[in-house]
Amino acid sequence: AVEEVEAEVLPAEEVEPTIKLSKKKQGKKKVVADGDGVSVEAETDQSGRRAMGGKRIETFADAPPGFAYLKLSNGQLRFRQQEVLRGVTWDTQTGQRVGLVGNNGAGKTTQLRVLAEELELDAGELIKSSPEISVAFLRQEFREDLRESRTLKEEFLSAFDKVVALEQEYAKCEEDLAGASEDPEQMQVLLDRMAELQSDLDSADATGVERKVDKVLGAMGFTPEDAALPVSAFSGGWKMRIGLGKILLKEPQVLLLDEPTNHMDLESVEWLERYLIEQTSSLALVIVSHDREFLDRVSTK
Repeated sequence: AVEEVEAEVLPAEEVEPTIKLSKKKQGKKKVVADGDGVSVEAETDQSGRRAMGGKRIETFADAPPGFAYLKLSNGQLRFRQQEVLRGVTWDTQTGQRVGLVGNNGAGKTTQLRVLAEELELDAGELIKSSPEISVAFLRQEFREDLRESRTLKEEFLSAFDKVVALEQEYAKCEEDLAGASEDPEQMQVLLDRMAELQSDLDSADATGVERKVDKVLGAMGFTPEDAALPVSAFSGGWKMRIGLGKILLKEPQVLLLDEPTNHMDLESVEWLERYLIEQTSSLALVIVSHDREFLDRVSTK
């Protein structure tokens, strides 16, 4: 049976009408006791507020590998004495595509930030099926993070910033080693460091990075010839594909999209619709969008 749950969200000046989202769970739920350490102490967020909400783990006994479940339970949040969220209760899980709707200022992006654990609730709970759920968040402002001067391939590779940094340091050590031929002690220091870096690169599967990038480039609709073009050569719709591809390279279990169709032409919107419907069944997907037709076609609840 499908159960209706209500989430009341408050805009800056007045209470918004109740938002209803359906909830349908799968698997048997097991609540881990507080004594097992699942309740998390409130922490201070970037705004300096003392958060009072908590986190809790609920496991599903018959859940398949990679299954993810997130729930906001009676969530409440205030900013500068203004109530933004009140009584927010809804959930998402692997295989669902949730469309989150509401007026401007109603706290939709705020709820995504809570799911991404960038913000703590003042009251209520964030419930997770695992302490280590991987969440990726494509923000409205994602274009600000793109470097126009990079090639497309370089931009995608930047998703593996730790691997890139390790490779750059390894190359610098090789260069320094070539110039230290008359200093055995320095040569040994460099060789030892290179051995450490190689171990870190092996652990990070550095040799598989380019293969992963090429695969996602193709999935986003780019051609091999596009890889050498600068990011500045692509339109807004194609830049959305760049942003989406970069976060998919992190292999998330939960994907949060905040107004992904902004500044996109019809062809790009239609491509995104098809991609989300056909290629995200292994993810839990939450989408914020003012395009109700887009949400109606893409969302499962």
